[in-house]
Amino acid sequence: MIIKILVFNIPLISAIYILVGIKLFREREKNRVNYFSLLMFATAIYSFGYFLELNCESLDTLLLVRNFEFFGTILIPSFGILFVAELTKFEVTKKIKSILFIISALFWLVFITNPFHSLFYKSINLLVGEYGVTLTEKGTVYYLFMVYIGVFLISSSIMLLKAYQKAKKKNRKNSVLFVLIIFQIPWLAILIIILGYDTYIDPVPATIMIMCVLFVVNEIKNDMFELQINRWKNTFANIGEPAFLVSKGSEIVCSNMNANYLINELKISVKDITEILDNGELDSKPVFFTINDEVRWFNINKNDFDIKNKLKNYLLIDITENRLANEELRISEEKYRLLVTQMQQGLAVHEVILDEVGKPIDYRFLGTNESFWRLTGLKHENVIGKTVLEILPSTESYWIEKYGQVALTGEPIQYENYSQELGKYFEIIAYSPQPKQFAVIISDISERKRLEIALSNEKNLIETTLISVGDGVISTDNKGNVVFLNRVAEFLTGWTQATARGKSIEEVCNSVNEFTREKNENIVEKVLESRKILEFSGYTLLISKDGSERHIEGSAAPIMQENEEIVGIVLVVRDFSEKKQKEIEIFYLSYHDQLTGLFNRRFYEEELKRLDTERNLPMTIVMADVNGLKLINDSFGHVMGDELLIKVAEVMTKGCRTDDIIARLGGDEFVILLPKTGPFETEQIIKRIKGLASKEKVGSIDISISFGYETKNNMEEKIQEIFKKAEDHMYKKKLFEGPSMRGKTINAIINTLHEKNKREEQHSHRVSALCKSMGEILGLPEHEIEELESVGLLHDIGKIAIDENILNKSGELIEDEWKEIKRHPEIGYRILNTVNDMSDMANYVLYHHERWDGKGYPKGLKGDEIPLVSRIISIADAYDAMTSERSYRSAMPKKIAIEDLQQNAGLQFDPVLIRVFVENSKLTSD
Repeated sequence: MIIKILVFNIPLISAIYILVGIKLFREREKNRVNYFSLLMFATAIYSFGYFLELNCESLDTLLLVRNFEFFGTILIPSFGILFVAELTKFEVTKKIKSILFIISALFWLVFITNPFHSLFYKSINLLVGEYGVTLTEKGTVYYLFMVYIGVFLISSSIMLLKAYQKAKKKNRKNSVLFVLIIFQIPWLAILIIILGYDTYIDPVPATIMIMCVLFVVNEIKNDMFELQINRWKNTFANIGEPAFLVSKGSEIVCSNMNANYLINELKISVKDITEILDNGELDSKPVFFTINDEVRWFNINKNDFDIKNKLKNYLLIDITENRLANEELRISEEKYRLLVTQMQQGLAVHEVILDEVGKPIDYRFLGTNESFWRLTGLKHENVIGKTVLEILPSTESYWIEKYGQVALTGEPIQYENYSQELGKYFEIIAYSPQPKQFAVIISDISERKRLEIALSNEKNLIETTLISVGDGVISTDNKGNVVFLNRVAEFLTGWTQATARGKSIEEVCNSVNEFTREKNENIVEKVLESRKILEFSGYTLLISKDGSERHIEGSAAPIMQENEEIVGIVLVVRDFSEKKQKEIEIFYLSYHDQLTGLFNRRFYEEELKRLDTERNLPMTIVMADVNGLKLINDSFGHVMGDELLIKVAEVMTKGCRTDDIIARLGGDEFVILLPKTGPFETEQIIKRIKGLASKEKVGSIDISISFGYETKNNMEEKIQEIFKKAEDHMYKKKLFEGPSMRGKTINAIINTLHEKNKREEQHSHRVSALCKSMGEILGLPEHEIEELESVGLLHDIGKIAIDENILNKSGELIEDEWKEIKRHPEIGYRILNTVNDMSDMANYVLYHHERWDGKGYPKGLKGDEIPLVSRIISIADAYDAMTSERSYRSAMPKKIAIEDLQQNAGLQFDPVLIRVFVENSKLTSD
């Protein structure tokens, strides 16, 4: 029955697919392919092929028809994915499109190629009855194709689900949801195939055709909706009034340009807009919206545009101009009415009352406005028809007389006065509108009078403030004559305000340039010309009336009225002397080395640029380096190093000429610039400096300076290259002079240490002797024994940098003092390591407090990692320390000391060396 239905309907369905495909294929918007039309063509090919398959009577015909049918089958997933991507606005790259078509091509090639066809169907049988029924045994590639179908369904469902979540318009959501549901239908067919029930019924044709029919229905539905939208656009898109189409869910379906502008500017939801419009339409009243701070009025025309889709059309007719015209007319009428009733000034019209001789004795109220009542407290209904004396019996007679003269003569008056009756100040304008009548316009000026009084008080306060302010303040008129001086200005200028008033500012504020001593320009005239605030700097000297001088700085500013007319100048002057002195000090520090007082690198670099001219040739650059500074810093501390640098600076200053420029570049490097100086004169200067240095010492340390120089003889030579050559010459000299200096310094260090502590000297000699004996017993070569003896003598050289109070402390050392003592191996290493041929000895000194078990210091070396010499020194040092008298204990008997050594063998000391040391009486006998 199902087959019969398919057979009868397949040609019709195929024709529908082709017609829909052709119709959509012609709609090539934006030069892109309509993939839904291609999907329709692929489905038509498949459907027609399947129709032919059902009518096959031979297997050969079936195989031919199946090639045609399968061509449509493999294109459906590829075009399906691209159709969904197009529907959901998901961008598919050219690379992905190529992959999809390659996959389709590969499947089709496998299917139509005889050698590989069996990978798709292992066997095909045709049962011919009323219609042809095909029985197949599926191969591996068939199931791979099913996987491809599954990927197609899953990827399409994901894209549709994302599009559904992002879609804002309801009709769009419904369309995407409908397609998403359609894509779940094939899973039933896949399940039937996987379970093997397709032997009896093939679900694929029915599934494909049902899906594509539903797709067609959806597209037609969308097309019908688009027709409705186009009909609306044709009607409302180009009209001059805002119009928009709204769905049931208050969603804008379509709108014209004016409506877009209106909705965007309102910045409220569409639902709120439609509610306002619905209420206006229900009440038959226009509505208004505020757009860019402008109120716009609209009449509403609302109708059902599409009942089926529940679309409502709103047309807004702008009536703003008509409404504004009517409103302006109403306002104009109201304005003239309110001009009198609501004016801020009080208005009252009176009739004068005369006595028998025609003299004004009273006046009667004929009319008032509201402001008159507000200002005076006299209400309209309580005063009309009454006289002023009936209402205000205490009214002064001169008010009645003045007003009477206005009513009788017609001459207006204007004046200010205080009303005792009302307790207010009033400004009054009185005029006569008709004979024997007068009108008064009154303004309450009590607040203005209060401000005038406050302003007067404020003026007095400002003058008091200016008098006591910390800066000098001088004001002049617009001709430059002094008007005011405060106390500080009187002090600075030597003039009092009384004697200075009316004098020229140049006479009172006598200022000159501190360098040229020329009189400064008249700053008041400059301000009057420029109409700007001008400043004068700290290079200005103010000469007081008594002749004293001060550095000053300050500013001058114009005093302007509201019409921008300059009525005077105000000068603010402050004493700059103390600040000037600080600037001089800062300038000195910026160009001088703080330690030595010589020029610094910054000054040297600027001066080098200045001096690098032809008139200074030949110019010589001398580089100098203090030998042994680091060694002295490490051994004696930076205070001794600083003393050395200061002494070197003194020596170089004495040895150079007055005009020579000496600068400290940093650390131990100095440079001397010698303009107009050749090599011969330079040698004499260096010789003189060295001679002076040889006569000086810092403590027990000789002063040693290495020099190098280079002379620039012509402008073609680069000054930086001259500097580099001078530096190279200096370093070559340092290679020869430095080691000798370091050797002398080490001897001085040893001597200084021994002078500080005679006990350390004796200890060092004893340790040296023990080390020598140990070397002889061990059979070491002669040169190693000599080295061992020397290291024993120097092993505690690092104690030169330890505080003397700690070295000579009588009691036990605290933890911090022990930490200080433990620094001496590293200090000794740094001292000895400065001498090239003592680097091995430096290492031995560094490790002489390491322990055999690795618990020593400073590196925590263990066992044979410790040099042999260091292990020997460790034993000799410990033995002598125990058997010698210390400041905090008596000497230990040698027997006990030997037992202590034996107990620590393998812990603190090398066990083999301990055995050698203990077994040789030469080492331990008295």
